[in-house]
Amino acid sequence: MRRWSLCLSVPCRRAFCTLGLLLVIASLVGSAPLSAAPLVRDLLAAPSACTVASIRLLTSGGDHDWSHANGLVVYDDMDEKSTWQLYTIRPNGTGRTCLTCRTRADSPLVDRQKGHGAWHPGGKYIVLQAEMDYHAGTPRTRGFATPGRGWWNNLYVTTADGRSWTRLTNYKSGSDFEGVLIPRFSHDGAQLFWAKLVGQPDDPDDWDDPNDPVVNPMGHWELWVADFVDAAAGPALRNARNITPVGSKGFFYESGGFTPDDSKVIFTADYDIANGFPYGYDLYTLDLTTGALVNLTNSPDEWDEHPHFSPHGNKISFISSQVILSYDPRDINTLRGELMLMNPDGSGLAQVTRFNTPGAPEYTVEPSIAADSAWNADGTQISVTQILFGDSYPERRVWIVTFNGACG
Repeated sequence: MRRWSLCLSVPCRRAFCTLGLLLVIASLVGSAPLSAAPLVRDLLAAPSACTVASIRLLTSGGDHDWSHANGLVVYDDMDEKSTWQLYTIRPNGTGRTCLTCRTRADSPLVDRQKGHGAWHPGGKYIVLQAEMDYHAGTPRTRGFATPGRGWWNNLYVTTADGRSWTRLTNYKSGSDFEGVLIPRFSHDGAQLFWAKLVGQPDDPDDWDDPNDPVVNPMGHWELWVADFVDAAAGPALRNARNITPVGSKGFFYESGGFTPDDSKVIFTADYDIANGFPYGYDLYTLDLTTGALVNLTNSPDEWDEHPHFSPHGNKISFISSQVILSYDPRDINTLRGELMLMNPDGSGLAQVTRFNTPGAPEYTVEPSIAADSAWNADGTQISVTQILFGDSYPERRVWIVTFNGACG
């Protein structure tokens, strides 16, 4: 099952947060009530190299990426004023540095939401999404501007130390519903991929009412790609183009990344999901030359999200509700999820985390959703965000999983 990604944070009864679709979900659920442990099943065992040797907590926060050039993890976390800030940290938990806790020339304001940082392959730059200085949603609906939601956000790029800033997009800040989600660089660093908000949800009032059918709870989104140019005058985007699949019957699109050879993009969407499952999402690849579209998961009644290719391209990590037997794709309040692996063709499904399985080292009594993940350079480790989906919401944590070999 796939529906949300920790990218969107929908308005909650208590707070707004971020983390892509999952964040959206989390937001939608609001303060989800604590409940008995969901019915959980284990899927196929992972190949021996991909079995888990250990898992450890790295830090609070989420929406992270792991640089293969400098080894640092970039992530966002909420400060004492409930504003999401961008940080870097070493994989051993030392060197936590806030990149956005002070205003610099051309940077977003300190009290604006920022997140979903992603490394340029060379380690020099971090691309991210950040809330506009002023917009139609201030202050009443600022929760929609969190990293997981992306409304009234623009794309920025900063140096790894957070000292130099450039705004890459200039979307409208008026009553128009514009924004961005989850920017990701190609492996050669020459392209940038992101999702763009172009319209509000059709039926936003039904998010937390399981008795009222939900219609398009995430809004209308498109997929965009542009050339990333590191010019003498500073970084810039050129030749931006809309690559949303033609003939789509869906509304929600969320960027994931590029295939290892950069010939295709991988993303989350409700492209061809049947009516009646508003919280069901699949994972797709799109060939940037031919336009060929492939559905990798084909599970319209599940929430699949946040796909990422491993460094060597032989595995895809993603989060899914497929191991949660109690998940109902018509009711966001039942959402739980774990980190999964599959082969590039969608076969070989295997479970990595067990946040919702009593007795597992990472288990919490409070319901959990796995969110975004990031591989280390040699594929022996992967980091994953956990969203607590009960009284602690929107608290998030980043864990590091060590495999028994070079998994990816």
